[in-house]
Amino acid sequence: MKNKISKISVGIVTYNSSDDIEKCISSLKKSLNGNEVDLFIYDNNSTDFEITKQTVTNEYPSAKLIKGDKNLGFGHGHNEIIKMIGSDYHLILNPDIEFTENTVGLLTKYMESNPDIALITPEIRNVDGSVQHLPKIFPKLRYTLSSTVPFLKKYRSDYTMSKNIIKNPIDIEICTGCFMFARTKNLKKVNGFDEKFFLYFEDFDLSMRMKKTGRIVYYPLTNVTHLWHRDTKKSIKPFLMQIFSMIKFYKKWALKV
Repeated sequence: MKNKISKISVGIVTYNSSDDIEKCISSLKKSLNGNEVDLFIYDNNSTDFEITKQTVTNEYPSAKLIKGDKNLGFGHGHNEIIKMIGSDYHLILNPDIEFTENTVGLLTKYMESNPDIALITPEIRNVDGSVQHLPKIFPKLRYTLSSTVPFLKKYRSDYTMSKNIIKNPIDIEICTGCFMFARTKNLKKVNGFDEKFFLYFEDFDLSMRMKKTGRIVYYPLTNVTHLWHRDTKKSIKPFLMQIFSMIKFYKKWALKV
């Protein structure tokens, strides 16, 4: 008989993500070693909702699937989930994440041993197994521009700490939204995401507010795979959205160059 770990909840927001959601849920289920979590999926009024619905029904029948009437953004979708959870720990998860081991269990154990941690993230890898060097310190302007402005690329390694060989857990300032494992009471204390950020920088903003309630930790002793669809590289609309979100972020947190 399966043992349900109701103290853990997982939230996924989808938007035309039916190509990813099956692998995500299937790999999550396998990684839990026969246990279950309370899985919530919020669909931002996708055109492929029926496909997602069938996939969720097949892969995780106990999941709660909610369809929004309109797309009000990444943060809004997750906030709708956060309103419904009563867990001790909550995982904010992208649909393009795949699990290869019991990462949720390992992070839960570490969080239970360190009650001062508010937010934790594992090592994130590319499909080829290489490490995705994601931001870990406050996103000063020169850092956020480092991926697009040639003469600022030298700052990218500082931003992601890619030159550091990190083998043990360390404190960081921010973690990116593809995988944020939070202490639920802290997440509710800061009222989840700021919905003024439709997409982009909402994870940095949440990290900044969560840091006021406890530590943020990078835990490299377990890993997940991130397919990482780079929409900003494909068209001008998401790129402009990213720029507008960046402006909102710096207006809120004070510009640091």
